[in-house]
Amino acid sequence: MPVPEISAIATRIDRYLADGFRDSADCLLASVVPNLIRPRYGLRAGTEYLAHYTSVDALLSILRCPVRRDDPFALGSGHAELPELTDTNCLRAYDTYNANDPNEGRYFVSLSQPHDSLVTRHPNVWALLEDRSLMPAYVASFRSLTRVADVDDLDYWRAYGDGGRGCAIVFPLSFMADTSSLLQVRYGKESVKAAHRHLFEVLESLNSVPGLRDHLLLSDTNPVPEYLSSSLSPIPYLHKSYGFESESEARIIVPFADVPPGSLYCHRRVTRESGTTFRHYVELKELRVDRILRTGSRIMLGPAVSSARNIQFVLKQRLVSRGLVGTSVCTSRLDYRS
Repeated sequence: MPVPEISAIATRIDRYLADGFRDSADCLLASVVPNLIRPRYGLRAGTEYLAHYTSVDALLSILRCPVRRDDPFALGSGHAELPELTDTNCLRAYDTYNANDPNEGRYFVSLSQPHDSLVTRHPNVWALLEDRSLMPAYVASFRSLTRVADVDDLDYWRAYGDGGRGCAIVFPLSFMADTSSLLQVRYGKESVKAAHRHLFEVLESLNSVPGLRDHLLLSDTNPVPEYLSSSLSPIPYLHKSYGFESESEARIIVPFADVPPGSLYCHRRVTRESGTTFRHYVELKELRVDRILRTGSRIMLGPAVSSARNIQFVLKQRLVSRGLVGTSVCTSRLDYRS
């Protein structure tokens, strides 16, 4: 069945195009098309908390003084207050080149067949989905929880918590003013097949609007228009095999094309196992630490953190100096063996 929202806006699109207001038509589509795709990836029912696993040095870097970006461990003198928090003190979405899933971004397209309707009828759209290099993305991962205690999970510490040496930031979902950017990962072959069918319906419905078909470049021989490509970008990163289903992962995905100039940063890490590594990231302004690190939030150190008591002291001092009171800091109770 056609997607009703598309038929409802067809008349407005045709009027915009007839009057020469192509930009208005593009803006209308940019606001409508994501709403046709994103509801498939709504958060798991019963989600009350979100847990974000990261490395300890990344968290300290997030809590840093803005003028000391290169030194995440700089504390300042005693309890002296650091400059006010800014939009740079927020959670991050990292590149996907070092993900724990070697098929990151590829599972969605790996299950396709040459005769699939989506592939044959919309080859330009499929080419965009299939070639990850055309749509690189930055991903912030979260675990959907019903209880705070569920954050202490060995599998998650191994996969996302820096091999147990990292930390987890847990906060109530209600601390996010807008959760529309938070999308739930779907698992298994059936979810991919259902997504293929749904996307095919959306594209066929778009093609049924004469103004779109004839004027807005939605054809097999033209590049995919921006209003559609930006909505498609997250899809390959929202499907994983059943082997990852226990993760119950939700994600915020930032397509590379949506990153403003000058907003890409590099995080340098030095570890005994890997030496010096670099990852690039974007800052998620909607997840500033002063919005999520409040009473009701928790920072938990992983079960393999060395000198955990010293790290707790550093974190508590940093939280106090940044005016972030009410967040508890604790250490995992699990027995970790690598």
